[in-house]
Amino acid sequence: EKLAPQVAAATAAAVGRARPARAIVPEPEVLEQARLEVEAALQLLRGPAPLEPEAAARARQLLQRSLPSVGEAAASIYARQRGWSIYMLLQLARGEEPKQTLSPVDLERMETLEQLTEEALAGSRALTERISRADGGFVTIGLQAEVAAKVQQLLCELSCRAVRSGVGSWAGCRVDADTPGCQGLVGVSDADSPAARGQLGS
Repeated sequence: EKLAPQVAAATAAAVGRARPARAIVPEPEVLEQARLEVEAALQLLRGPAPLEPEAAARARQLLQRSLPSVGEAAASIYARQRGWSIYMLLQLARGEEPKQTLSPVDLERMETLEQLTEEALAGSRALTERISRADGGFVTIGLQAEVAAKVQQLLCELSCRAVRSGVGSWAGCRVDADTPGCQGLVGVSDADSPAARGQLGS
């Protein structure tokens, strides 16, 4: 109870400038540039299949440069939307750096989106190599579609919305179905997805 004034003062002074540890994302303008480059790569990947060598190389270049930033930002969305916990406010009152507690859903998101990013980058490299060898068969066309789908999912995860379960606990992060290209997509930590079931108390 005695900590309440300290908590209020510390919160007013620090919430505006501090960010929870493990929930740091690129500055808005940096993230926006990364998102635009990833969207440009996605447009190339959704073009004629298979891509021309120059287009494949350009898509790979854009993804190599910007997809990791998009993946990292998407991984932190759930924790950031949960906001400041009582524990974090107490840390502020004690003069400590506030650290966002990672829930099982946070860990699930981090691991899954990191893997998804790596798979998309590896796929773009493989696609470029196949196209440079003039291998335009069905395998190459399928690989192009597969890489595009992974890139689209990462972009959709940037617009996910933290949701609560029926009992009020944080349940997961639901992809915004109103975002173009995300209709019908189940997010990696959506409370309705098999991966997130059983974690509703997190």
